[in-house]
Amino acid sequence: MRKLFTKILTPPAYLTMPSVGIDISDSFIRFVEFKEDKFGQKKLDRFGQKTIEEGIISNGKVLQKEKFIKILESFKREYKLTFVRTSIPQEYVYLFSVKIPKVKKDFIRKTVKKLIEKRIPLPINKIVFDYQIVNELESHYTIEVTVVSSEIVEDYALLFKKAGLVLVGFELESQATARAVIKSGDTHTYMIVNYGSTRTELSFVVNGIVCFTSFVKLGNSMQDKELAQVLSMDSKIIKELKKKNGLSKNNKNEQFYQAVLTEVELLRDVINKHFIFWHTHKDEFGATHPTVHKILLCGDHAHLVGLPEYLSATLRVSVVCADPWINITDRTTYIPKIERDVALSYCASIGLSLTNMDSLVNVLPQSSYKKIKKIVFFRVSIIFILLSVLFFVIASVVMLSIYVIQKKQFPLLQAKNSLQNNLIVD
Repeated sequence: MRKLFTKILTPPAYLTMPSVGIDISDSFIRFVEFKEDKFGQKKLDRFGQKTIEEGIISNGKVLQKEKFIKILESFKREYKLTFVRTSIPQEYVYLFSVKIPKVKKDFIRKTVKKLIEKRIPLPINKIVFDYQIVNELESHYTIEVTVVSSEIVEDYALLFKKAGLVLVGFELESQATARAVIKSGDTHTYMIVNYGSTRTELSFVVNGIVCFTSFVKLGNSMQDKELAQVLSMDSKIIKELKKKNGLSKNNKNEQFYQAVLTEVELLRDVINKHFIFWHTHKDEFGATHPTVHKILLCGDHAHLVGLPEYLSATLRVSVVCADPWINITDRTTYIPKIERDVALSYCASIGLSLTNMDSLVNVLPQSSYKKIKKIVFFRVSIIFILLSVLFFVIASVVMLSIYVIQKKQFPLLQAKNSLQNNLIVD
């Protein structure tokens, strides 16, 4: 009934401010936008990416702000963007779990805020935080808390503002990725490995919520440069050979195969180290972590031929390439217009675009909230004025119509009254 009610009284897009998901890394900026068809099903509408020159962003920190703003402005003009959601770099996020006594949900935030002061080495007035309820029992809540320095989020918000973009959502990158590649409602535990160009991010997701995340300086582009030097090949040729052969046994270039294998072994060791840590260390409450059901690969280079099979065999756990469309389509009636290999690079953007405000961990700074409130107030005022004008016009037309009709009928009424008076006299 609630869904039917909200469907009937759906607010106009002018007020809801539909946004797109923008994922920013050291090497790329990507966006994805969905639109609903007449049946209410999400369909991929637009997507795109731009390369970010080396040195503009490093480890998630914008070093050359003017150049970055120009990239955002170019993105805005090319795709006509206004409202956007983006992810915060993992490096600047504090993520931890707490248990609090059962209180009214209105008081959860205040309770969490008091606990943050004891856990985070930052003044409480210098942070932005949000939380998700992982588990709710009769006696207590288990809550996952996300904390970030307000200076970091304010800096990012200012860059978007200068580029003419309105930031309406700011969340953990790994949580956005998890939203895209894990089926909604799936309660299994997953390890997500985002194998990118300059680094690899590793996250553990329980009941759809990221409970642990880490990253290492291990990226495919960095390794491509090393391979190019060792094999005396151009980086472009390295990429083509990887795409064509990868770890395939059909690879006729033994030297190339061994070089790629050495590269993949480094990735395997990193995954294994985190996998063992998760299963041998207890959580903050002294409980054993749930067993990982499956490892999901995504990122710029997750599609390397033979990579899932090699990792599955050596780690002795199921490793598969993630499905970024698992919450969009089963491909029986609809196939998104991005190749599957390419879509693995858009997982964070897809997750950001699939955001449900009711479940969003949003560490948006106060300046952005104020901006959004001003926009909403302005748009509500415009709608109120237009409705008032429309009501005045309709009322004026109705009153004028009544006046014209009565004016035409007035001589007839006079004649009728005169006739009735004459009959009475007679």
